[in-house]
Amino acid sequence: MDPPLRTIKLADDDGHPWGVDGDARGGITLDVHHDKVHDGRAYVASVNQSGVAASGAVLFMDLPDSTVKFHTAFTVFGDDAGVIEIFENITTLSGVTGGVPAYNQNRVSTNSSTVQFYSAPQYTSGSGTLIWNGRLGTSNPKITAGGDVSNQYEWIFQSGNVLVKYVPSGTGKVTSIKAYYYEVNGS
Repeated sequence: MDPPLRTIKLADDDGHPWGVDGDARGGITLDVHHDKVHDGRAYVASVNQSGVAASGAVLFMDLPDSTVKFHTAFTVFGDDAGVIEIFENITTLSGVTGGVPAYNQNRVSTNSSTVQFYSAPQYTSGSGTLIWNGRLGTSNPKITAGGDVSNQYEWIFQSGNVLVKYVPSGTGKVTSIKAYYYEVNGS
């Protein structure tokens, strides 16, 4: 069960709205991920690979619990230009290997993630639904190739699986794929 909602007071005891420097038009920004860290429900998982082959590097997420919503944003780093793709509900074959640990960002919490991560899934290429793709870096030799790309908006998934894939322009490259996420119980 999720913790109770927190109350934030937006007015003084007489009902006058609080503002910025006396201006009642001020706004408040709440960082939900930060709140989930405090609740012990925010996690990070990453795969770091060197010598990445032309087939690319992947971070595979298995979402076995249909009662938990998985809210995530991904960051991909590569030392070469390449293509990043996010698929959902791919067809897995005989199994997934290369278990990747997920760490609770609140290091004093005993909560554990329901999501299972893998770095070496066996799957049918071209299966699933491509839901996002982008480019990383440049092939221009006058500019340092590589860099990092984050999809700055949160994705929400519920059961099934998700595959983040980075395919570099060359081979033997270094990459890192990270998932920053939190889980919310309920349908």
